[in-house]
Amino acid sequence: MLHRTDPGPGGFYDHFGAPESWHRVVPGVSWEKDPGSLQSPRIGFGVGLVGVEWVDEIKATGFKGQVTPRAWMKQAKTLYDQPLKIAYNELDPKATYRIRIAYTGRFQSRMKLTTDDGSVVHDFLQTGEQPIYEFDVPKAALADGAVTFIWECGEGERGSQVTEIWLVRK
Repeated sequence: MLHRTDPGPGGFYDHFGAPESWHRVVPGVSWEKDPGSLQSPRIGFGVGLVGVEWVDEIKATGFKGQVTPRAWMKQAKTLYDQPLKIAYNELDPKATYRIRIAYTGRFQSRMKLTTDDGSVVHDFLQTGEQPIYEFDVPKAALADGAVTFIWECGEGERGSQVTEIWLVRK
């Protein structure tokens, strides 16, 4: 439990409900042009997992009896067909990385993850089934030591939500 957020040597951890991690979220349209954040990332609240009602509060006893990190209560999100983009610029281009992602938002959308070079990290998967997923980051996406991850939700879905990322150097 003490090392839950530790990505290991040369790795990165971000919680997108915390202001410290928002420097990685690629901004959308300016507030003047999009005051309702309909085209821009925003912070979402609440935990949603399949088979469990949406919860807006986690008590000391956990989430419906399950131990749940408090970080899962807030996530970066975009609405409907707006992509969510998160950038990492200080990677080692000679290294390989694995991305661990927490999808815990209440939308439970089908989401696809690609990179800015067009590589597919994962095709559409149904979020809300489990909170944590892990994938290898395509080596081609890391060639210049930087990568932007791009999440899109399925057609007609509510939006994309990402709670936590561990970028683990292998």
